[in-house]
Amino acid sequence: MCHSYSSTIKLFCIGAAFLFFFSSFNANSVLPQLIQPGEGCYRSCDFVLTGSPECHSSCLHQTADGQVHAVWIGGAEHAAVDACVWGAVYNLSANSWGNKVLIANGQEDAMSACLSEAAKYPCWDPVLYQEQEQLILFYKIGINPRQWHGVFKISNDNGISWEPAVKLNGRLDFEGVENKSPRGPAHKPQRTQNGCLICASSAELKEENSGTIKWCGIHLELLPSGAAFNSSWKTVQLQDDPYKFFPIHPVLLKKEERQWIMLCRSRSDTGKRIIQSISNDDCESWSTFTAIDSLPNPDANFDAIRLTDGRYFLVYNHAVKQAGINRTGRHLLNAAISEDALAWEPILTLEHDESEKLEYSYPSVIQTHDGLIHISYTWERRGIKHVTLSTDFPEPSGS
Repeated sequence: MCHSYSSTIKLFCIGAAFLFFFSSFNANSVLPQLIQPGEGCYRSCDFVLTGSPECHSSCLHQTADGQVHAVWIGGAEHAAVDACVWGAVYNLSANSWGNKVLIANGQEDAMSACLSEAAKYPCWDPVLYQEQEQLILFYKIGINPRQWHGVFKISNDNGISWEPAVKLNGRLDFEGVENKSPRGPAHKPQRTQNGCLICASSAELKEENSGTIKWCGIHLELLPSGAAFNSSWKTVQLQDDPYKFFPIHPVLLKKEERQWIMLCRSRSDTGKRIIQSISNDDCESWSTFTAIDSLPNPDANFDAIRLTDGRYFLVYNHAVKQAGINRTGRHLLNAAISEDALAWEPILTLEHDESEKLEYSYPSVIQTHDGLIHISYTWERRGIKHVTLSTDFPEPSGS
């Protein structure tokens, strides 16, 4: 009896500690209820892809001809040698996705980019970017994130055909980085006032024996205005403590004039929140990273954009990963809004698996010419789901 009572007290204390810990991320807001298609601003949902052995890391883009394109990684499993970049086009008039097409094969592209003639490489994290009439696909080739090579392909016909893969030129002269090649952008590249193209990226280092992450760091890969994509990219490392938050997957948000906000995923066990840095001189220098208390992060990627009305829109997992409590912390998928990209309020819950076993992750978000918001994300690693929203958002829960 005493043993049972003691166990009950222990379980109660553990549960209370968890609730207190999690509530600290929600002190200023109440998480919105799950919203369904047809409710409020939630226009529709469908699948870009279903029934895949494994798929992940999608990216959306509206091309110059108005079509919405999606790209993602698909293969036998994540990081398998057959993990390739696939794509599909959304028919706006029929509101349906076309057949998937193969865009990039790691082994063939490694040979064309002169990486290695013998190696079989998986592809990782595709990003689409439009530069006038050219559609650029950035992605990584390599056996793991420590040994990534950044490559790109160019399409001159809005994604109908693609030129051979080209390796990104340049060098990461950072201490501890195994592969010195540029990685390419983690999210959508941006142009500064002087026309410089900025790809915000990251690198990491693992312990040789244990395989645990030793550090992660953010850097910028820069291409001057007018330079070709096969020119040499300049790389600049952010001078922040890489051991504090272990930041990766930076998202750049443009503010007024020369001010920028950078949001990053934190791989640190002590972080557990989205972190931010600010530049007031057009990305020349950056503030020390700080955590955003209202935005928990379960060591998962997210995406954010500036809307045409000036507000900022974020899609992310509003959860923390807890050993023995949930598997990944990716069982919730949410949206938040901000007037200044500094203070954020949750406004939507797009997915919520109460069993905390399913995964909804790695969102990509764009606003199309008609003002609608399109979101794609990994759906339990077996599909890529697509959601459309209007900007008639509900009032933030904390207002």
